[in-house]
Amino acid sequence: MNNQKTYPSHVARELPVFPLPGTVIFPGVVIPLHVQETRYRDMIKDVLEVDGLLSAVMIKPGQEHSRHPELCDVGCLGKLIHAERLPSGRYNILLEGTDRCRLLQEVHKRSSYRSFHIAAIEAPSHDAILEARSEMASFQSCVVNLQACVETHDEQLAAMLRSTADPLRLADILGAVLVNDHLRQQELLATTSLKQRLLQLIDVIAEAMIKFGHPPVYSRTN
Repeated sequence: MNNQKTYPSHVARELPVFPLPGTVIFPGVVIPLHVQETRYRDMIKDVLEVDGLLSAVMIKPGQEHSRHPELCDVGCLGKLIHAERLPSGRYNILLEGTDRCRLLQEVHKRSSYRSFHIAAIEAPSHDAILEARSEMASFQSCVVNLQACVETHDEQLAAMLRSTADPLRLADILGAVLVNDHLRQQELLATTSLKQRLLQLIDVIAEAMIKFGHPPVYSRTN
């Protein structure tokens, strides 16, 4: 890959957009994708020749079969960490989410795929974290309870819960792993308020614990 200028997280830049039907990517999460359509093969080839960055955005419900679908406003910046070109010209890729991002304006150009001016959504500030300290404490307590109840039931989930000590990173991992409905996942991704996101995840953990047969000690804070 060629060296490319890096951008501060708040500065808009132009990026290719990978529209995904019924799929949401969260920061800190790696997903495998099979790239079949010619226009997206072109996109992967071009991205690999630059800096490996693109934006993955869910297609709005009902638009999945459109040639030019409407996209959700918030997606995730993605870094190609692996790309295998198959003899057919298709790709198997691993895409790692890095930051939430907002689509600003489509850039009309002659490429076969779509590009947008995109701005990364900055991580919660120190003040936002302080404001959400009660919800953060409740979230971390719920994570401890969840870890205790899944140790003998779901080794993969238990390993994920141990994978990071960063509660913000873990919150995104749990949004990807515990939430099965892609519309609810999109809502979590698009919730920029840390306090509100943590409240939603506390409910998600409570539902997971009930599923495993361990009623939660508590869910939301008042």
